[in-house]
Amino acid sequence: MIDVALLKRPIDELAAALGTGHNPAANPLPELTAAATTLSEVSAAGTAATNQLASTWHGEAATAALLKGREFAGAADQYGLQGQQMGLSWLAAAESVLRGVGELATIGASFLRILQHAETLLAHPLGQLTLLKEALDHLSRALGVVIRISGELSANAQSLDGIGRGLTLPEAPGVAGLAAGAASISPATNTPADVGAFGSSDPGSSLAAAGTGVAVQLPDGSITHAPTPQAADAVRNALSQRGVPYVWGGTTPGAGFDCSGLTQWSYSQAGVEIPRLAQEQNVGTPVSRDNVMAGDLVVWDGHVAMVIGNGQMVEAGNPVSVTPIRTDNMGQAFYGFYRPTT
Repeated sequence: MIDVALLKRPIDELAAALGTGHNPAANPLPELTAAATTLSEVSAAGTAATNQLASTWHGEAATAALLKGREFAGAADQYGLQGQQMGLSWLAAAESVLRGVGELATIGASFLRILQHAETLLAHPLGQLTLLKEALDHLSRALGVVIRISGELSANAQSLDGIGRGLTLPEAPGVAGLAAGAASISPATNTPADVGAFGSSDPGSSLAAAGTGVAVQLPDGSITHAPTPQAADAVRNALSQRGVPYVWGGTTPGAGFDCSGLTQWSYSQAGVEIPRLAQEQNVGTPVSRDNVMAGDLVVWDGHVAMVIGNGQMVEAGNPVSVTPIRTDNMGQAFYGFYRPTT
């Protein structure tokens, strides 16, 4: 005779292994959100201060100070984003477990309804086979839930493990270094006596020439640099839409984008307006492939993507995703790399 209790025990053990889904510890989401908000405010204040500095102080020392200011503002912004990502990862993990608990409870209740007729089923060989088949079917479904939730939790753990990697506060410039730069400034013109790598009157050009700029953290945890805060914001905006499906003519975040809709929206949210059509987004300053920075646009006569650094770009394929930088796209004419200006 089949032991009915043994048939349900594996499902009960799987449910016990997954847990209740209720975390007795305090919810960290409000604290992480508050910290992220504070860091974003620090970043905004730092950016405003450095932009004001750029309009009133010129020269090598000024550019060096401007660089550091933007680096600190960018680092504060990145730490704020990291806090938000930690909170979202925690919330996603909690939701995964709760969803799994609910699904296992539904499977268990379904099998209990079958067991209510166990006495009748056990009275006949065919009924016994039916009962065994239902037990195996429900157990298979329960195992599928646990495997899926385990995968989701593993992905969240990897996301949390990557947070903070490669992200460090920039070293503050020494007094001697700034003093040496200030010594090279002519009091009469407030410009460097000997213009060097940082001697351009355009801070954005100086940052690009120096190979530095505003820090941007990529999904893999590595750090790249954009020439301006607006370009850095545009990259973050575009990356926030990864996974969004391709929609012809789409311009709606979270719902659907086409290629130029993504880049236009990303820059618009950063305060920079660019044309709507892909072939018209060859605006701003042309740059060579060797000198591209995060935020630069890769333009064809019917497609556009955005450089994010480290040889990668983000584009509205199906879905929005990160891909290696390329200059060919289904035989379309390649226009080049362009850096939108504010």
